[in-house]
Amino acid sequence: MALSLFRFIAVVGRTQVVANTFGTFALLLVFVLAGFVVAKDDIQDWMIWGYYISPMMYGQNAIAVNEFLYERWNATAPANSCESTVGKTLLKDRCLFTTESWYWICIIALFTFSLLFNVLFVAALTYLNPLGDNKAIISDENEDSKNKKL
Repeated sequence: MALSLFRFIAVVGRTQVVANTFGTFALLLVFVLAGFVVAKDDIQDWMIWGYYISPMMYGQNAIAVNEFLYERWNATAPANSCESTVGKTLLKDRCLFTTESWYWICIIALFTFSLLFNVLFVAALTYLNPLGDNKAIISDENEDSKNKKL
């Protein structure tokens, strides 16, 4: 998914400076809005849409759900916890999803993001023109002089 995202950004930017600027800004948004730096419950209500469209959120949740809902985290949670196991308590404390179905939802979302960015990449290559002038080189030599050199 990340490869597809940055290929799309490179095509939209069309120059190295613009693409690096877009890529840096995209990384900033993905990290901040994914619940990795700022937890989901701490994100303002008017920005929660950013959490749900951030691809990193789906990757982080898939990895966390896969790990913390595994058998080794099934120990009984402390009495002051509202969850039944230690794994679910850890997920809940970090504002992550606590059901097993979210693993597959996240995997499907990541494949969908990958497909979306690849389609946008092809569309951008098809319809966007270069930012600068085309600098085609036209040879002054004619065909006869080329043949004599061979």
